Amino acid sequence: MNNSIYYKIIESVGFDNVPSEWKIIDFDNFSRGKKMYDYQKEALKNALLILYKYYGVSRLDTEVEKQNFLKLLSLNGLDSALQHRHFSYTDIKSKAYAILRDYYKVDSVQSKPDLPAYQFVNRMSFWMATGSGKSIVLVKLIDMLYNLMRTDKLPEKDILFLTLRPDLISQLKAQFQEFNEFARIEYGYEFVLREIKEVFKQKAQGDIFRNNQINIYYYRSDLVEDISKENKINFKDYENDGNWFVILDEAHKGESDESKRKQYYNIWSRNGFLFNFSATFTDEIDKLTTAYNLNLAAYIRKGFGKHLYLFQEEFKDFKASKKDEKLDFEEIQKEKIVLMSLIQFTYILKKAAGLKLKTDKLKYHQPLMVTLVNSVSKKESDLDLFFQQLKKIIANQIDSKVFEEAKKSLSHNFYEDNKLQFEENEKVFDYLVNLEIENITLKEVLFYVFNTQEFGDLEVRRNPKNKQELSLSVKSGDAGLPFALIKIGEIDGFIKNNLSAYSIQEAFVNETYFEKIDNSSVNILLGSRSFYEGWDSTRPNVINFVNIGTQSDAKKFILQSLGRGIRIEPQKNQRKRLVHLLNEKDETFEELMALKEDCKIIETLYVFGTNAKAIQSVLETLENEEPEKEYQLSLFEKINTQQTLFIPTYKDVPQKGKNIQRNRYQINVDDYEMLNNYLSEVEDINLLFQFNLKYEDIKLLRIKYEQNNFTKSKENKLGRIDIIIRHLLNYYHTIPQEFDAFIALTDEIKHYQSIKVRVAKEGAKEISRAAITFQEYERLQKDISKVKYKKNVTNPLDIVSQVNDLQVRYGNDPMKLLEEMGKLKDTMADKNEKSISFKNYRDESICIKNLLNHYYYPTIISESEKISWLKHIIDTQSEIDFVNHLEKHTQQKDNVLNRFDWWFFCKIDHTLDKKIYIPYIDAKVGKRDFLPDFVFWLQKGNRYHILYIDPKGTRDSGYLDKIKGYADLFEENNQPKIFKFDDKQISVHLRLITNDLANVSDAISYKRFWAEVDKLESIFNDL
Repeated sequence: MNNSIYYKIIESVGFDNVPSEWKIIDFDNFSRGKKMYDYQKEALKNALLILYKYYGVSRLDTEVEKQNFLKLLSLNGLDSALQHRHFSYTDIKSKAYAILRDYYKVDSVQSKPDLPAYQFVNRMSFWMATGSGKSIVLVKLIDMLYNLMRTDKLPEKDILFLTLRPDLISQLKAQFQEFNEFARIEYGYEFVLREIKEVFKQKAQGDIFRNNQINIYYYRSDLVEDISKENKINFKDYENDGNWFVILDEAHKGESDESKRKQYYNIWSRNGFLFNFSATFTDEIDKLTTAYNLNLAAYIRKGFGKHLYLFQEEFKDFKASKKDEKLDFEEIQKEKIVLMSLIQFTYILKKAAGLKLKTDKLKYHQPLMVTLVNSVSKKESDLDLFFQQLKKIIANQIDSKVFEEAKKSLSHNFYEDNKLQFEENEKVFDYLVNLEIENITLKEVLFYVFNTQEFGDLEVRRNPKNKQELSLSVKSGDAGLPFALIKIGEIDGFIKNNLSAYSIQEAFVNETYFEKIDNSSVNILLGSRSFYEGWDSTRPNVINFVNIGTQSDAKKFILQSLGRGIRIEPQKNQRKRLVHLLNEKDETFEELMALKEDCKIIETLYVFGTNAKAIQSVLETLENEEPEKEYQLSLFEKINTQQTLFIPTYKDVPQKGKNIQRNRYQINVDDYEMLNNYLSEVEDINLLFQFNLKYEDIKLLRIKYEQNNFTKSKENKLGRIDIIIRHLLNYYHTIPQEFDAFIALTDEIKHYQSIKVRVAKEGAKEISRAAITFQEYERLQKDISKVKYKKNVTNPLDIVSQVNDLQVRYGNDPMKLLEEMGKLKDTMADKNEKSISFKNYRDESICIKNLLNHYYYPTIISESEKISWLKHIIDTQSEIDFVNHLEKHTQQKDNVLNRFDWWFFCKIDHTLDKKIYIPYIDAKVGKRDFLPDFVFWLQKGNRYHILYIDPKGTRDSGYLDKIKGYADLFEENNQPKIFKFDDKQISVHLRLITNDLANVSDAISYKRFWAEVDKLESIFNDL
């Protein structure tokens, strides 16, 4: 999120730099059959990073922790004006101040008695779209908090969950039940949900971690008051000295910033932490402290949900007709808009059926139309009016002219407005779609929507035990299969006022249609506000808002309803749209890519409303909540070299009959003492049951313990015997990898295709440090183009061909060849120097240049610091220093690289170029990938070298493991192995760069891997 201070910290620090002993939960699994999606894992990792920055430096008292954290926020853009406006409380006459002053320290130093900003920074927000699975993230967050507390990374606090409605509490209980079934077996503990009223009884009984049943307290947020009455509780009675980790789920809402309940939550968490989950944040403090943003707009843009299209045609005048004019204009309009929605729905159903015939590799949902109405039970209610239109179609009472007009209006709508919401460059469909829609027949509507091939009578069925549902079918239909389901709060009123002419068929069934709707014949779901919450289905493709959301203040209902319809699952457990999935896979699926336009129809949610402008204004608020946008720069070009650039690939080591050698396990000295005492005293049978181990685990544990196969350290203390044993077994169970083959580089380096600029919207009043103006963005594009196409500058891709040409022309005259090569080097050095452009943006300097022999051009380098508004450039100080020294060295006539026939190099981006790596075993956490910062390719004769260079080695405490991983794969007797491949002899090398070799004096045996940044010739001399 662009104006989030937390996002800037997260991007600057990076999850890889969080110590491994903090990464103690399973980020991949939620339950036995449910994996975490990537975005859910990212939300948890972001939260962990923020907690680490708040608590992880040292255990201090709460006030000092808050002040230190505010300093970090200030460094990242939370200036004094933002602090004063959104964090501190200064109005001594306000209700908020009156509530808070008894619990917070008043700053008496100021001329005014403020409640200073630092006291309210212990919080974070999760802005997640309805339907994105935030309740799963919430449960895993609680699991993470518990594990961090029991390993002494966080201070011990009670955990409290607050939400607005009973159904959300029931939903959370169901998620915990699913999680607990997995956790009891895998982790040896479970969470027990208790009302907050039980907290005193539980505290009287002792430790909250007792018996591995961890108490999580909950309550309705709307029942927290300053008095005790019936179900309402007085916040003062459960204040708990502010020692709560408070988790809010849509519970932050209030009339204004003055909302009393917001202050109660602050008070409860003042010595703990406040976690706020919502799909619709409005308070600026929540936006500034957002640790993860996946609101509806972001959810769609990232490919996680369906496209969203809003029709301009409306359910206008959808009300009872005049008694004497049954076919008046309003009646025709009602008929037309219902037909439009049904024709569009028929088109989607046809496409879905066609896709199933074309491929079995896609597992899309069966499309569903959802019609949400405002009035339900009264005579001629919105629900009844829509019901009557369905009845007319079934009885063949539709005017053919209206049907044709509905198709033309649909086509015209697409022609006039071919844009999808939140996706600037995405169009809905091409012109063929309009032709296909215009060819839809009424018979097809009957077949696809109403489950029948003939007109007939409407049949209504109900289960007498179910007071909320009615099913509709056509008597002539396929075995009477229901085509529609009415689900409202109470069905008897609707039957009495609107269905008196019908004979209601009764059937006693154990399940409700709604519960099994994902696998039913129901194509239309008719209902009110009663079912849009807590519903998890991928089926909706059309949503009709009938007299709902006519005002822009219906924001919450509209967004949550759309969130329920936006989910997509093209393949099992894959929640991204097809194109995004295929882009992430290694294989190419030409068959599926050929179907992407058909898939796009299934992957779109189409919305009809009563007031399109009101719905549009709600959607635009999401755009306005993101005052900055990211633009991808497409101005970078890959070199067109005739040389093949190879990279190594790997495979798992076969396990049978192979004695796998690993480094000794690194363990904290206190942890080792705990392990030693425990294994000396505890019998194997106790280990077996206490930690849910296998006999093979115990045998392995005993062998390593008896061999004393440990390296002791003062770092990374875990502090709990179960965590120590789990880490140790995880390390020794890890299957290492070995070298497999060399492959030619194709698209493994791709970060230059994703260089992005964060740009403020035109006219924005405030521009954060993480963005530049639109005018500066346009200037940046021009500056890059000037460098790329600068006259009289030799392009990097021309170098090899010019060298080869000189060798052909002067191959028999070594002296002349040497002279001409020298001239070429001088020319290149001179011209390369001229291809540099230093530019300032927001007082930050960047350098745009055509680097000699770099894999792509031009290259952008920060002058001295990270650039917050520009992603995937060279902006780490150690990398900048290396490139500058390399460039200086290559401009010398006698540089060491001249002795190679050719060479190229490239910067490696750790987030996007993950296939350029060296696998290794981390002594603390198991299998990992070492991602170097640069890769070089060099050849002399038939000797071919791949050289990985990493300038940050000594700042990484695990560099010894990385070197060991490289040496195990690519060295023999401390010398690089030579692999015979085609007509080449290939070696893979590793060098770590430091400013001072004295920094690595503790690794004498690994001295050969190190070089100083100002003596780069030593890197290449040994090749």
